[in-house]
Amino acid sequence: MKPDRVSLSCDSNPYYLEFWEPVSRIWKHKFGVEPYLFYIGDPATAPSNEHGTVVTVKPVDGVPIHTQAQWARFHFTQSQPDCVWLTSDIDMFPLSREYFFNTAKGVISDCFVTLNSDLRNYFPVCYNMALGRVFKEVLQLEDTFEKDVKKILSVTNSDSHTVGDQVFENWSADERYSSAKICEHRSLYPHRVAQFVRPGGYQSARRIDRSNWQYDENSVKQEWYLDCHSLRPYTAHKQQIEILLSLMEF
Repeated sequence: MKPDRVSLSCDSNPYYLEFWEPVSRIWKHKFGVEPYLFYIGDPATAPSNEHGTVVTVKPVDGVPIHTQAQWARFHFTQSQPDCVWLTSDIDMFPLSREYFFNTAKGVISDCFVTLNSDLRNYFPVCYNMALGRVFKEVLQLEDTFEKDVKKILSVTNSDSHTVGDQVFENWSADERYSSAKICEHRSLYPHRVAQFVRPGGYQSARRIDRSNWQYDENSVKQEWYLDCHSLRPYTAHKQQIEILLSLMEF
């Protein structure tokens, strides 16, 4: 199994939305995967679809916009049930073809794949992969986005997260809910959940991370690093980010 589509989502917050152009460029032109951005907001403010597909989603009243912006990448995988989707963060750059395209080679199509399963029962968003119809089944996705995000809001209560001077409550609702549903599905159909550990160890192994922005240029070119959790915001760090991306031949 390998991804046909990568599912990203965001609202109008430039702190994240600015990453759409560079990350879609890498997914499409380096890795040959069509990136989708499910944009929660007014069509008039939607970003360019130069390097991918932008789908505008009307915001749901009564649900925090950041919860909607996180869950949309899961919900809309069902829009193309026979495509293999990979969910990811808008500020996460893929760096390794081997990791994202060959790890799950040979896995049957009705499986739900997690490429970062070191914690066994908790699955980071950026590494979930399955057919759209399998996402719908495993995560028990509702038919409408409104029903889905209201359900997520009603059944989750996670940590808060601070971005700049803003505090966002229930920040990990999407990851906690999806992890719980994957575990439920695994208990019923153990042969239909394929869990892979991350080479080098959980989460930060073989990653270029904004908390410690150091890397070896030859290792980038050889695709030893798996991914990059980028410096933010993009405009403030554009030169550093683009120097890194320029090392990727495509």
